[in-house]
Amino acid sequence: MDKKQASVASRVVMSEAIVEQARQRERLQPKPVKPWWQALGLGLAGFGVGLAMGSSEGKGLLYAFIGFGIGVAIVAVISRARR
Repeated sequence: MDKKQASVASRVVMSEAIVEQARQRERLQPKPVKPWWQALGLGLAGFGVGLAMGSSEGKGLLYAFIGFGIGVAIVAVISRARR
């Protein structure tokens, strides 16, 4: 096998490898996060913020549950806007 044949064979092997990598990337696309996970996450973040804000006034749990509700409502509005 001379240099030209070796070069062509190498290019063929490399192009097959590149195509296979592209196929694997297509299969491994990340799955989108489900809306209820987003609602839970943002609700818990709101819970924490409300707890921190309300603890100085002695109304930590009240503010925390209000923050949770606001966080869940925000996700509901965002998910409806995407549809």
